[in-house]
Amino acid sequence: MTGITQKQIDALQEYLDSLDKGARERGRQYFEQGRVTKVEQYQRGTGFRAEVFGTVPYHIKLRFAGGDWDGTCSCPMGFDCKHCAAVALHAIEDWTRSLQPAGKKPQSIQSPETPRAGAERTSKVSVVFADRLGRKLNTEEKLAADTVDHLFQNYRTSPSVAEQQLEPITRSRAGWGRNSVKIWPTEPQTSWEAWLYLAAYLRKHKHACPPALLEATDWAEVERLMAPWERERQVEQWRDWLQGAAERSEPSPADLMQLRVRLTEKGAQLEWRKAGEAAFSEIKPNAFVQLTAAAHQGQLSLDEPSLAIWRVFYTGFDSRAFRAYAEPDTARVLNQLLRLPGFEERVVGPEGTPLARAAGPLQWRIETGSGEEIDYQLALILPDGSTPPPALTVIDGRPSLYVTSTTVFEGPSLGRLSLKEGSITIPSEALETSDGLTLLERLGVEPPPRIAGRVRTVRVRPVFRCTVEKNQFAANEWLMVEVRAEDNDAERFAEYHREGWKVLKFPLDEAGVLTRLEQSALTLAPRLVEALRLSWDSHNRRWQRQVKKNFATQFAEWLAMVPEGVTLELDPLLTSLRGAPVEARVKLEVEEAGIDWFDLRVSLDVVDTTLTKKEIRALLDAGGGFVRLGEKGWRRLHFQLSEEDEKELADLGLSARDFSSEPQRLHALQLAGKKAARRLLPEPQALAIERRVGEIQTRVAPEVPAGLSAELRPYQRDGFHFLAYLSAN
Repeated sequence: MTGITQKQIDALQEYLDSLDKGARERGRQYFEQGRVTKVEQYQRGTGFRAEVFGTVPYHIKLRFAGGDWDGTCSCPMGFDCKHCAAVALHAIEDWTRSLQPAGKKPQSIQSPETPRAGAERTSKVSVVFADRLGRKLNTEEKLAADTVDHLFQNYRTSPSVAEQQLEPITRSRAGWGRNSVKIWPTEPQTSWEAWLYLAAYLRKHKHACPPALLEATDWAEVERLMAPWERERQVEQWRDWLQGAAERSEPSPADLMQLRVRLTEKGAQLEWRKAGEAAFSEIKPNAFVQLTAAAHQGQLSLDEPSLAIWRVFYTGFDSRAFRAYAEPDTARVLNQLLRLPGFEERVVGPEGTPLARAAGPLQWRIETGSGEEIDYQLALILPDGSTPPPALTVIDGRPSLYVTSTTVFEGPSLGRLSLKEGSITIPSEALETSDGLTLLERLGVEPPPRIAGRVRTVRVRPVFRCTVEKNQFAANEWLMVEVRAEDNDAERFAEYHREGWKVLKFPLDEAGVLTRLEQSALTLAPRLVEALRLSWDSHNRRWQRQVKKNFATQFAEWLAMVPEGVTLELDPLLTSLRGAPVEARVKLEVEEAGIDWFDLRVSLDVVDTTLTKKEIRALLDAGGGFVRLGEKGWRRLHFQLSEEDEKELADLGLSARDFSSEPQRLHALQLAGKKAARRLLPEPQALAIERRVGEIQTRVAPEVPAGLSAELRPYQRDGFHFLAYLSAN
């Protein structure tokens, strides 16, 4: 095979790997059965034509173009089939065979061995395997054996072998890159010895190999060959370890070091004090690298406060012993060291003394300049009105921290201002705007008279616009919610998204007027969104939740918790959940259901005359819960029952929560003497039940047994008579 490059063969292997597993396996069977014939190159060596005998002879073309192979076939599948796989395997094998260098065979090495052993040491590996297996090698076995001979001929003097060279043996891709592996410690003397080294490598790294080759290998011979090399490696490893262990000394508790952080004019410097030393000193870059290595090995010899400082200061990649104040992560480090307890004595100023804590907080002061071009001076001052010392750094937060060389002052919010110099000059043209007014409000600073007299306050409130919409792709419905910030004129200023409030526009300032947005009510929106269990729809840019079985009850409960100051815009369907319940007066009806038995039904008198009987039954069956009644929306019943009514119904075994349109079968004796039956039943039905009870008691009213010494109460005597009736009937 000529004109085929290693790159093309690699691409052909990738093409083969991309085929369906079934196609690859059937193609391998066809290849091993010798069904691939008439293979020839075409298009100047960038393609193969072949014939594969399946049910009938099929004609296959493999073509290399654009760095990839594609295959076509005359079989019904048409392309990338098992026949294409068989031809690809045949081409790879032919190319591998072509790598076998022509030349003299290795001369026999004379040794006092058995004739077979001598033959194995002078023969090709494929011949040795065939002799040991007692059969001819199949294609896969032959390819692996020939690869061993190829490695012996071309790489036996090399200290390592490219991993890709083992692919014909392992039948797996070596991956990206050109990784080299060490197979033998010294030059193998024969190709069989090369195989023994390879077999040890394959077994150690659990690589695949034709099983028959491993079965034909004498592993005792492998172990004898590998034993000196393995021992040499063990000796070398132990020597390295022992040398490193001798250089390291295990710290004792008395040898623990201490860390602290010194705040300088430029940044935070990590310092240490070794055991036996009186003073702290700066940690140099090389020493910091050694501490990092010790930390990775779990061997930091630091006391507890120092370990805490190390965890705060060390952040992994690119950590250093010095952090400039301007670095983004320095504020995080100092926030922990200066705000959390336990570090008071370990954070010091430039002179090495711990920082004191000021008694009173700093506060803002704004002063108006004079002249044609007016500027405002914004500064932090002490409670007595004096100016604090210059700051080393100022850290924003609640409270902010104003750090000098000797003291830490707490102060108001900085509003993202950089205030290291203690004061800021802001031109009037910039501060006398709505944005400047917002800054002063964020800082908690009262506007100076020149600004305060021009302020117009616009109050904005959260508005929830809620609609129920059908899903156009599925048979379900969704609650869609828009949350906006509007003023009293319905002017929209912001929308509440997953990331928070997104400002759409700011009200325009009229001439000489500064607009201030009163936004305190907007803080209610996040809690209401969470309470309604909404999720953000990134496509429609709205909040949503699916309308399910208990939606009406949950939405009504949410409506009840919405505070004043929040505006709701509901579609007609959702508005029905705010409506008053349907008032209903409870009545009872009975029908005879056999001798002495009656079916008791709950009947309702409702005020709403627009409801049909079917809708009233649905409301009754819901037991006071919401029912969706088409265009009428969600409705629910409220039973007009007094406390006494509920007690009388309970005497009958009924509860308003369990009302249903289904009848409840009761015996005449169970209805006898019940106030609810006499009051809620129509008079003729109540009288009929009383007459029937009288007849029953006449028929079955035995005397209490003489042997019963206790005196029965009236209801107990009635129960005894009822049981006697049941036993007789």
